[in-house]
Amino acid sequence: MKLKTSIPEWFSLDDYENLKYMNRNQWRLVWLYRLHAYEYLKNGKENFFSVNQETISEFPLDIKNNVFRDDLISSDDSIHELGDFFIFFIYELAKIWGNDEFIKVLDDVGKYVEESKEKKEKKENIEDIWDEVSISDYEELELDNSKMMEEINKHLGLIISIDTHFSDEAIFKQFKEILSSYRKKRRENGKIISESEIKSLIEYKVIPYIDLMLWGMITGKKIRDQEIADVLFPDEYDISRIDTVRQTVKKKALKLLSHSSPKFI
Repeated sequence: MKLKTSIPEWFSLDDYENLKYMNRNQWRLVWLYRLHAYEYLKNGKENFFSVNQETISEFPLDIKNNVFRDDLISSDDSIHELGDFFIFFIYELAKIWGNDEFIKVLDDVGKYVEESKEKKEKKENIEDIWDEVSISDYEELELDNSKMMEEINKHLGLIISIDTHFSDEAIFKQFKEILSSYRKKRRENGKIISESEIKSLIEYKVIPYIDLMLWGMITGKKIRDQEIADVLFPDEYDISRIDTVRQTVKKKALKLLSHSSPKFI
């Protein structure tokens, strides 16, 4: 008689074989998708990343079909110049967090831009436009945007501006100090993950474990540690498989999904 199991039908260890051949950028994307899903499910609310049962069931298929970029990350991927998208992003955040005063400020900015365009078309002196607005108008509102800024930094990373009138040496020195302080506040590790640790993630089936964990979170079904141990290590009988899951696999998975997780690039 076959015992009833909570392991989903879509789960197969064979789908994770390509992890052995992925480079660091592909590993980064494998990890990043799962991190977003975990944070979404853990927070219990929509937060710019939604996930459903179909999404999770297709996670291993992405690895099997190797849909990830095979080129290593470039500097353009990690550092961006802020553009108009950033303004729209802030606006959406303000609406989500119900910051009506901040929304009004941005709406006024929008009107100001339109009026400025009209004046420029009339060939008025562009310098006259700046005389009509002041940062003090915004500062006098004394808005509490701390929570919104936390969300911005959470999704876009550390946002800074650079005064290029300083030397490269001065800029790099201050950037390192700011970055160190930022990571410390977020309890975030900036160290790169070693090749031996990546091999360990493969050996201990950490990514498959995370997928099963996410499946349990989204379905509300409890998958017993013994079931997970049996499906992750079906051929190992000389060790306690359940102890391996509880003492090693689970710890590695939670570390990988935490702010202190190491970086793949």
